Amino acid sequence: MAQIWGITNDQRLTIEFQEMEVEPPPGFVPQPIRPFPTPGQLITDIPEGTKKRMLERLYPEYQDLCAYAHGRPLAGFGKGIFDDRSVARREFLQFHKESNIHELFSQRVLGPAQIYSLVSVARATVELTILYPASVELRSAAIRAWNELHNSHLLMNAIWNIRTKDVLGATG
Repeated sequence: MAQIWGITNDQRLTIEFQEMEVEPPPGFVPQPIRPFPTPGQLITDIPEGTKKRMLERLYPEYQDLCAYAHGRPLAGFGKGIFDDRSVARREFLQFHKESNIHELFSQRVLGPAQIYSLVSVARATVELTILYPASVELRSAAIRAWNELHNSHLLMNAIWNIRTKDVLGATG
């Protein structure tokens, strides 16, 4: 895996020394290792253009989606009321109907997850057309996907207008 990820022997020794307290060989000089790049940090490294603008537009959606993994209060509330075993759910049901929970789940979790999944697959397909410009099947698949998606949701429209239509050579 180190070869696949381009990790040098000096970097491996540095990690072993810093993280596992393995004594390095004599004369070894530790290599600086950049911290894990978060999506927000990586956007700043991308040159100005439509790709950067598109990622800047998608970043708030990414942050919202990650709220469930990073424990933001609103996500914690949602996890509590969506869990059948939760005390928070029982308390919520004292004031609201079960249908309110299902509606909230659809609005806050299910719907966005479906939209993010669709836009991710469709956008990845479009980006692949740049890498494989001779693939007629790939371009056709990307165009068919965006013919269905580009007027289906505000996020889709934004991504279509920022980058997708230019990459696909669309005029509308």
